[in-house]
Amino acid sequence: PELGGRIVTRATDSGSALVLGAVRRAEANRSNQYRNSVLWVGPGGELVDAFDKTVAVPGIEAGAFPVLQPGLDAVLVSQSATPRVELGQREKDLRGSFSIAPAVCFEVIYPGLVAARRAPDTRVLVNFANDRWARRETASRQQIAYGSFRAIEQRLWLVRAAGGGISAVVDPWGRVVEQLEFDREGTLVAEVRPWAGSRGAERAALGGLLLGGCGLGFGLGRWLERRGAARGRPPS
Repeated sequence: PELGGRIVTRATDSGSALVLGAVRRAEANRSNQYRNSVLWVGPGGELVDAFDKTVAVPGIEAGAFPVLQPGLDAVLVSQSATPRVELGQREKDLRGSFSIAPAVCFEVIYPGLVAARRAPDTRVLVNFANDRWARRETASRQQIAYGSFRAIEQRLWLVRAAGGGISAVVDPWGRVVEQLEFDREGTLVAEVRPWAGSRGAERAALGGLLLGGCGLGFGLGRWLERRGAARGRPPS
């Protein structure tokens, strides 16, 4: 309640909407589970929309291996001290005054997940992560690299906010335009613009290149075949 009150106060004082990562009570109200969520809080402090993480890290966030789980728990986590993630069931965008495609932590490595959470009017990808488990910046840099490919594929800007890691802004061409140093608290300011290009035109252009390449390969094959025949060689 104290943290929720501070979030509401921040939203109302700034007069701006907030998009943030949060831990929420499990819908099943089980003490050994929680939801890993992305929330859209309106300028009046009201909850506008929410998204719950649908893919958990096996053995750490979720008991994905029933036979091996006791051993994994003994090595990786304490079963009694570490609740598991209650997974969301919907691949959806986060929608307030506009649409956002969310990815929580390592979910950003999956192209299909990000694509499923994008709507036709989605303006930006967001990747919330808690990298405090990693002592070095390697994991953060790997996730930014994966996120760069998601930005290119979706032709959208990606904003990554990572506690204990590297926060960054990536443009639709996969270039990191702003970032904070590893494990550095601070503020990033970047102009994030919706993609103005036509994805349909891009697909048409790629299709034309593919057809042109096939035609070129076929023509080259026919030329080599005729050249071999002229020299008395059987066609290969």
